[in-house]
Amino acid sequence: MDDISIAQSNMTRALFATTEQLLGLERGITPYLVRPRSVQKANYAAETIPYIFYEVAALGEGSWWLPVSADEPTQWHGAEPLEADGEIPTAHLQRPTHLLWWIPAQSLDTEIIPISIFGRIHGNWPTTAPEDNPPPAASANLR
Repeated sequence: MDDISIAQSNMTRALFATTEQLLGLERGITPYLVRPRSVQKANYAAETIPYIFYEVAALGEGSWWLPVSADEPTQWHGAEPLEADGEIPTAHLQRPTHLLWWIPAQSLDTEIIPISIFGRIHGNWPTTAPEDNPPPAASANLR
């Protein structure tokens, strides 16, 4: 593996957005409760409080994203300290115990653009898309 490949494999995409912004895109972006033996849609009311979302599992049809906050929102139904390496800050940050967001491929538009940061979020992440995975957004619908 060359130096560029090593650097890319240690990068994590991140975005800063409210759940209201994500859900407002109406492109199949969905919160899920992910437990060892089940993945089910979460009832989640849109919020105007911004979170940092880290991409924790990138798959061809989309990716799983983990929200992070200094405080535990009620809708998370449990939180634990964020564990990461590299340049990803962890001090005083919480992550939900079971809540992840599914973002279908090509669903983020020009208003919400992920950045890349050196490091990885620690944890066990899904290796497949949700069974009720909505189709990826058509690139023609993007601005």
